[in-house]
Amino acid sequence: MRISTRNLFLAGTCAVFLISASDAAAQGFSKGQLKCRQTIAKSASKLASTMAKTLAGCHKSRAKDAALSAIDCNDSGPAGADSKGKVQKAKDKFTAAVGGSKDKCAGIVPSDILYVGPCPAPCTAVGALGDMAAVSTCLQCLVEAEVEGLSIGVQGTPLSPLDKSVAKCNDTIGKAYGKILAAALKDLTKCQSTAEKKSGVTTTTDCLAAYPSAKVQSAVAKGRGKVTDKCGLTPTQFTTDLDTCGGTQIEVRDCVSADSQTAGGALGAKILELALTVTTTSTTTSTTSTTLPPADPACPVRGELTIWAGISQEVCASNVDCTAPRTCDTGLGLCTTRSRIDSGFTGLGHRGDVNGQSPNYGFLNCPGPATPSGCGVCQVTGIDPSIGNCRCANDNRAICDQPFQADAVNCGGDICNCYFGAPLPLNASGVAVCAVNRFSADLSGTADVDLGAGAISAKLRTKVFNGLSNRIPCPYCGGTCSGDPTLFCAQDSHCDLATCDFGFCQGNSTVTCAVNADCNKGTCTGLDPVANDGVRGGVCAGGIDEGLPCDVMAVNSSFPASGGGGHSLDCFPDPLSNTSGQGLRIELTQTTGTSGPIAAQVSCGGIFAGFNCPCRVCGGDPSVVCNTDADCAAVGAGLCDANGGSGSVFNQPNSCQNSSGGFNGLCTDLGGGFGECTIGPDDNYCDGQVRADGRGIITCSSNADCSGTGGGPWGNCTIAERRSCFPDPLSATGQADPTAPVGAAVFCLPPTGSGVVNGAAGLPGLGKVVNQVTSKTFCSDGVTQYTPGSPNCP
Repeated sequence: MRISTRNLFLAGTCAVFLISASDAAAQGFSKGQLKCRQTIAKSASKLASTMAKTLAGCHKSRAKDAALSAIDCNDSGPAGADSKGKVQKAKDKFTAAVGGSKDKCAGIVPSDILYVGPCPAPCTAVGALGDMAAVSTCLQCLVEAEVEGLSIGVQGTPLSPLDKSVAKCNDTIGKAYGKILAAALKDLTKCQSTAEKKSGVTTTTDCLAAYPSAKVQSAVAKGRGKVTDKCGLTPTQFTTDLDTCGGTQIEVRDCVSADSQTAGGALGAKILELALTVTTTSTTTSTTSTTLPPADPACPVRGELTIWAGISQEVCASNVDCTAPRTCDTGLGLCTTRSRIDSGFTGLGHRGDVNGQSPNYGFLNCPGPATPSGCGVCQVTGIDPSIGNCRCANDNRAICDQPFQADAVNCGGDICNCYFGAPLPLNASGVAVCAVNRFSADLSGTADVDLGAGAISAKLRTKVFNGLSNRIPCPYCGGTCSGDPTLFCAQDSHCDLATCDFGFCQGNSTVTCAVNADCNKGTCTGLDPVANDGVRGGVCAGGIDEGLPCDVMAVNSSFPASGGGGHSLDCFPDPLSNTSGQGLRIELTQTTGTSGPIAAQVSCGGIFAGFNCPCRVCGGDPSVVCNTDADCAAVGAGLCDANGGSGSVFNQPNSCQNSSGGFNGLCTDLGGGFGECTIGPDDNYCDGQVRADGRGIITCSSNADCSGTGGGPWGNCTIAERRSCFPDPLSATGQADPTAPVGAAVFCLPPTGSGVVNGAAGLPGLGKVVNQVTSKTFCSDGVTQYTPGSPNCP
């Protein structure tokens, strides 16, 4: 089984565009311009429909004939699905009609009809849209990427041949996504054409905001019905024979229909308009209207923040046993900090932990003047890549040093992406995910290097991947068991697979045994001896880099369970498990002051329209989260009245019980931005696999749920936890300190493309993160550490 890889309107190809068309277009399109736009819409839609049918037809043939098992039916080229040349014929017609031999767009300037360029990812190689032939090439590439991506997400690479009943389901999936995609494109292009002809509009906002129409919803309903009718398979058939986006009939029905609808909306938005995104920098005088003042040489030029996890594996009886800034929680007997992450309205994604011992470097501009009491407030001017947090877009293991630029030396000309630490493992009530936080723009903000106060803004594109398992949400940087080098581990306990039960080791049901001794695989060896030293001394477990050497960049005390382990950008999740497209758009400011408050002030909509929620998404651009209609109006994205596209769920204030037994009940404010459901519910967990603080991971309703499933058993169903909730309004407060500040942020989280993930955590919804850090700043010589309150830079 594969988890859905689609997401909403993919980041970077959104429905709202930053640069408008020319003044001539603002007065309405001419007759020739209208004809050109209609030709583009018709040609692109025909190509997408032909491609979808061709890919689905290939899958149908491959399911019947083992001789075709080597064919990649998600490839629309002649070596893949297009052996009969139907896709190429549609491309040739598109090329001829737009800028070619049968040009319907002669004399048209692309920017006059909403095609500004350059061609967006993943087709950036096309470059500028200088003429209509370039527009045709760009859109053909985008159609191919979208349709092939949808095919990969919902049909994947199943076994060949397939049993008759499984083949029927596989064929039904192919037909369903093709029909929904076609309905979506027809809906958007017809709406836009009508608006342009009758009303003279030259923007796409209204039609995109109205998507999906009743006709699209009807196609979605028919597709869901077909999948339900033809896909009554066993769990094994879903997970072993097929390679689709769900593991049950219901999951497949939901993800196929949602992903197809989302892909249609995303592709339709691209067909209607291609936009130029303007970026500027704040650190070089040649590209910005703002020039930074000269820095005082007596002040620091670089800052280092090391994040500490909320719960450690450091045992203590009192504070003297703990490494600062940790303190001893005598109830747990462990050293702890204030770090914590809470996500979503259900409360099941609350009380998560961050990766610890994770360094982040940034550049500073401190104008001073330096006085005996210090250098005061400095500007944060960008990411320092020297820690190794920047990696090539085409190779996560290739370290680069040209943030947000094409790095010719390290990346062969591809983009150098920078990340907010290593992949982060999370688990919401048995739904495990791995979050990879990429910066979409450079850091900015202020930092008082003497008081330890400040506010740092980060713009993230967070990719959310389906977890490897409940125990192991993210790939990790570990070692191997001395008794069996094929088994990966992060702790000695991971090599002890407990007892032999009916021929399988209880700790890992894939390992066979005859006696208990067969399940003891020795100790965990080959672990990375020194984290963040640039030496890859460990080995990746899971993900696309499994078996390759790695350098630990951060440590999570809970995952892999139990005992935790190291994580690294050297060890990336499998891209096929991505549930968030190009990444969720998350923008936040971590402050040592107070972040928020964010209040529930927009109708939850749907069946909860009578309640107010704090976070939804804009109807005109579901990649943009909002708290008010004004948030959407500011970017021309309609109203704050949607829950998202693919995998959307009904918004509600919380999942607390009310007096009548329903939900959206009372939330007791515990202070500090934390809440707990007043009268329940209480969630139950197995006691055999727990987090560092003893809280559960595997949900259960009885002891039977903890026995013999998913590599278990997981002990007994003895842990009961009261459900968490967000108080209304929500705020979070940090703490200024010269060496150990605490940063806090509250913000709205967008939904992923997975209904399972959104339903478990409650997305779109609020997010809150508190990070305990240690802070150091350094002088321009790169060696001398600046002393807060007493300037000492040479």
